[in-house]
Amino acid sequence: MTPTSIIRVSSAAALVLLTMTPAHATRCLYPERTIKGPVRPSFSKAQAAAIGAWQSAIARRHGKRYADWYYSGDRTISCVWNERATRVQCRATAVPCGE
Repeated sequence: MTPTSIIRVSSAAALVLLTMTPAHATRCLYPERTIKGPVRPSFSKAQAAAIGAWQSAIARRHGKRYADWYYSGDRTISCVWNERATRVQCRATAVPCGE
């Protein structure tokens, strides 16, 4: 291989790598954020309310691009029932990520 052909191959490889790199890389804001949702009468409503509260809080603090629960990292939801098991409250925890 001549020096000219090595340069051509290297240039072509670099061009392929550059085109594979996304224009907007994912950025996550560590550490995770935990937001307590409101009390609700059912488990599914409490989970949805906690996710909504997490998204609202993250949007206010960091902007809409970081507030997508399903795009965030290390998602967990923990819930507790009241003593009579008639109402439940959940906490949503996740690392906000965005492009």
